[in-house]
Amino acid sequence: MDWTLPQAAVANPISWPVPERFPAGPIMTYGYEGTVRFLADIAVPAAWPTGEPFPVSADLLFLVCSEICIPVQAALTLAVPTGPSSRADEATKLQFAAARKHLPSACPWPAAVEPNGRSLRLTLSAGVGDFSAIDSAYFFAETWGLVEPAGKQEMTTAADKLVLILPSGDTPYAGQLSGVVALKSAGEDIRAPSACRIEAGFRDTES
Repeated sequence: MDWTLPQAAVANPISWPVPERFPAGPIMTYGYEGTVRFLADIAVPAAWPTGEPFPVSADLLFLVCSEICIPVQAALTLAVPTGPSSRADEATKLQFAAARKHLPSACPWPAAVEPNGRSLRLTLSAGVGDFSAIDSAYFFAETWGLVEPAGKQEMTTAADKLVLILPSGDTPYAGQLSGVVALKSAGEDIRAPSACRIEAGFRDTES
């Protein structure tokens, strides 16, 4: 997404929702199905004249996939009304609230990673019972190639730990792992978030 904004206006990077997995034979694709909303904060210059519409334009390049993937380009423009006070449209507020529910939160548990043969061992440590209702977990690595997308991720849980064995990809592990852990639970009464972002470094198990 390439923004065109008035001078001194700044657009922050997209806040990406948790993706879905689309397996096709030996290939795994990450993407989104149905309606998806991508949020990005835009800072309006303090000197912007009150009452003058604020123009926002964006050029988009994305893939639309079914049996095959087709690149699509789109140019979007919007003139946002301005005034002396904020007044949000209630229907639009609901759309923003729905979009934020699909964003990963910061992980509430310490994370550690260590090489484990031809894989990586990712451990989340929690309070007793935090992982008792987790049915499955999947890790979306931020660095492409570090984890094999089509490989099987094996999960084990204990009272205070969740362990994921991540099959290594073609990119060598250099001591840092970042990405999103998506969790599925058996019931609604659970303290774990549905998805959270982690930053983990190498843990020396002999120290």
